[in-house]
Amino acid sequence: MSYHPSDPSCFATAGDDGLVRFWKVRETVAKMTVEKASVLLHKSLRAHPAPIHALVFHPGLPQCIITASRTVKLWDYEAQQELLSLPSYAHSATSVDVWAAVRAVSATLVVGNTAGHIITWSLEVTPMASQLHAFAQERHRVTCHTDAVTRVKLHPNTGDTCVCVSASRDGTVAVFHTVTGDVLRHFNGDPEPHGKHPSVSAVTLAGYLHHDDVHVRKMAAHAIQVTAEVGDHGAVRAVALKLQHSDAIIRENALTALKAIVLPGDERCIAAIAGLLLVQSVA
Repeated sequence: MSYHPSDPSCFATAGDDGLVRFWKVRETVAKMTVEKASVLLHKSLRAHPAPIHALVFHPGLPQCIITASRTVKLWDYEAQQELLSLPSYAHSATSVDVWAAVRAVSATLVVGNTAGHIITWSLEVTPMASQLHAFAQERHRVTCHTDAVTRVKLHPNTGDTCVCVSASRDGTVAVFHTVTGDVLRHFNGDPEPHGKHPSVSAVTLAGYLHHDDVHVRKMAAHAIQVTAEVGDHGAVRAVALKLQHSDAIIRENALTALKAIVLPGDERCIAAIAGLLLVQSVA
């Protein structure tokens, strides 16, 4: 999902059907209440024949949107016109972000893919006659992750440059310069699979698995599943701790959550659980 850069009542969504849908909130955000909120489908765009994993509005050209699938495309969605198609190099693009200085013709485009690579592009969009024309030149391929990139986010730096923060399924977070391609910081957020200490956020979520409200328990289980999917094996260990709880209901909730987290053949998650239970049994 991406919000329109200048119209707070408009946002776009995309999914597995390859369609981008543009929505309008009937009331302005300032006046909107839960009772009065009404979201209407404004228009749609057939952007890709495959699932769309990410999308973002161009900050300087509100009529343009960038979509990420097996390729990355720039669209003038008002005219229903494809302006540019960029490769993701035999890997599906998983995340995309774009940044442009105020009134600048050129922009910085960053794309992450399933191989853990991040490609930075210099993007230019100029009006010619009654149409927009786009051109892109690859700057760098940053290889700071070993698994799929889950998120890239650009942050303006001094002048017309910016840095990018990326996260990956390998549990790491990187900060790099988009112009030079230099990795400035690299954080390893994935604890050792057999470590004794779950992450703090995972412990907090696991604590809600025995909340009195069933909806809270379901939300906690879903949140734990999401954190585990992006490489936080602390979430797995935090839930596994609950398997030793004296309350049978809590153990059952923990087992249900683990079944949702651990996919068949996911040896790292299984090792995390087995290692934790072994440590706890001899502690």
